[in-house]
Amino acid sequence: MRTNRNGVAVCAWQRVLDGKPLVMICAGVLNITHIVDFKGMPPMATIGSAKRGQRGQRRCQDILDAANAVFLERGYSGASIDAIVERAGSSKETVYAHFENKAGLLKAIVERGTEVFRKRLEVIDDDSAVETVLLGVAQDFIRFLLHPDTLAFYRLVIAESGRMPEVGDIFFRMGPETTARRLAERLRIWTAQGHLCSLDPDRDATLFFAMLRGDLQWRALLNPTRAPIAAEREEHVRFVVASFLSLCRMPARLAT
Repeated sequence: MRTNRNGVAVCAWQRVLDGKPLVMICAGVLNITHIVDFKGMPPMATIGSAKRGQRGQRRCQDILDAANAVFLERGYSGASIDAIVERAGSSKETVYAHFENKAGLLKAIVERGTEVFRKRLEVIDDDSAVETVLLGVAQDFIRFLLHPDTLAFYRLVIAESGRMPEVGDIFFRMGPETTARRLAERLRIWTAQGHLCSLDPDRDATLFFAMLRGDLQWRALLNPTRAPIAAEREEHVRFVVASFLSLCRMPARLAT
């Protein structure tokens, strides 16, 4: 055993593992280790970065959960970063670093809520049937739309938008508008491939989600005791998808 000029113990050795050279260098009591020339094992620095990334993601999710709860309890205008930090067990520095401000938190919450069915439109095999894709998107959308937490958030946004229009604007841009834009992009692709005839993909996409909302959302928003049961939801989804496909497959949309 030898020490460096700072008196820190240093050791170095080489051995063979499964016929491959493994060189390990240890530095001091902090056990700072670097592995080189060992195929199949990532460097320790890479492993550490991955773990830090996972911790960072969990921390962000905890902050968003806390922000969502505080928004619903106090309203957007009544919520404070201090209250969110306290609920999340985090720090202001972390919140500002990841989300910048309260508006950034609202934006991230909406993005997270709509992520599931937006991803369905992004990751699609070329041989996936249009009806299968739309049914999956519609089922995810209805499940999200009628979830108690989503309904509570809708009520919050509606209540706050009168005196704080930016709240409604953020919600609309990151939720309905972004979701419809993703579907419109997919409708353009399907039209180019000859699967559909969407003359105005942007309007058709908006129409699709408006049809899905139908009266189900209003019933659930205004009277939770009248929220549609699972069988009603499934029947509604299949009716909307079938109707939408019939519209988009009319002979050249009635020859334009």
